[in-house]
Amino acid sequence: MALKKIIITTTIGSPTKEIRVFDAMSDWHLIVTGDRKTPTYKLKRGEFISWKQQVKDYPELCELVGADNTVRGRMIALLEAHKRKADLVASIDDDCMPYRGWPGPIYVGKKVRAQFIRCNDLAFDPVRLSYNIPSRGFPPQLSWGKLEFTKFQMREIKPLVQVNFWDGQADVDAVYRLHGKFDNGLCNSFAPYWTNTFSPVDTQNTIIHGSVLKDYCGEIPFVGHVSDIWAGYLFQAFHPNSTLYCPATVRHWQDRTYESVVKDLEGEIYSYRYGLEFLQSLKQKGRNFENIMCLPNEAVAAINLYRSYFK
Repeated sequence: MALKKIIITTTIGSPTKEIRVFDAMSDWHLIVTGDRKTPTYKLKRGEFISWKQQVKDYPELCELVGADNTVRGRMIALLEAHKRKADLVASIDDDCMPYRGWPGPIYVGKKVRAQFIRCNDLAFDPVRLSYNIPSRGFPPQLSWGKLEFTKFQMREIKPLVQVNFWDGQADVDAVYRLHGKFDNGLCNSFAPYWTNTFSPVDTQNTIIHGSVLKDYCGEIPFVGHVSDIWAGYLFQAFHPNSTLYCPATVRHWQDRTYESVVKDLEGEIYSYRYGLEFLQSLKQKGRNFENIMCLPNEAVAAINLYRSYFK
């Protein structure tokens, strides 16, 4: 029996050329969630879920998280994929152009042998390994020293989340973006690998197993510009040793003004202050995220509300 595969994304604009390519994929079903600012949005095969429809179907979540942000939209898109009983969910950004044959080999839900990286630190940064620049949402305190790790030849993993990388712009720390260090060309990773500790998960080209959507909310609101990264860390507290990083399968580029990069930097301040504490608390408390002091009460409420839709 064929797997039910769903692509999800959010938008505030009209369909991009990248979205047209995803919409044409016959073996995937596309779901796009809009916002109040989204103009008339038409797809040939996929579904568009308007702000009005979201308010009707998810009134509490819309009221709590609010309009005019992609955080709510990503959470609702994942809930819509769950409602349709998706076996696999691919979370993408609408400015990522898929390469021919996207998404490449899918390892999610299968036992595979992949390169294992043992890191003795609290977290490991795959973006720093693959692009030589620290990732957005990775605690700067852990980026100051040399990247210390040990590579083992191969070890078995059954991934529940598969992060496929991107060529073009890497998802790097805003301080580096501010100095123009975000156009890194090609990803340096050519084979799948995984690690034994926390590591950033991005939503722009990532595949999630349908069975764990309750534990993967996509984004955590009220923590700034690292909402998706913190959601990935939270998922790893529920499911350690289940995230696999794979070579690039999209080309990502976004024209950024100086002001937009400054806004990104402002949005990452909360993580600069509390990102390390968040990971330390997750390591100590595991799934008991309600007791993490640096996680805002509104964020805890949003996570619990998201989880309440899974019966």
